Amino acid sequence: MSELETNAEASRPTVMGELLRFWQGMPDKP
Repeated sequence: MSELETNAEASRPTVMGELLRFWQGMPDKP
């Protein structure tokens, strides 16, 4: 259970970082 929780927490910032990079890469951003 500990490993699963750690994996979930570590996955959150990673996904957010990828979303931010994807958002910054969008040419149609304001």
